[in-house]
Amino acid sequence: MKPSEIQELASGIANMLLSHAAHGLSTGSLHGMGEITLRDGLVVAAAAAGAKARQAWILAREFTPDGWSDAAVDLVIYRKGNQDAEKAVGGIELKF
Repeated sequence: MKPSEIQELASGIANMLLSHAAHGLSTGSLHGMGEITLRDGLVVAAAAAGAKARQAWILAREFTPDGWSDAAVDLVIYRKGNQDAEKAVGGIELKF
């Protein structure tokens, strides 16, 4: 990914988290918001960034990479070209 695309993805994810927080605070529901809601927002933000970059991204939720014995990563983004194997674009782990 180009630095500008990385920044676009990071900004989209940050904006999504801020939007959830602002909505939760304004409606008094932040304490009831769960990690699943935030994880769903990550998928939306990542899909939007991929679409803006005109790239078909494969989004894997709750993915445990080969060789890991730890907990799964909340979201891993892959990209696959015409003849290429899947390549990791990035991953996001929420700490709630």
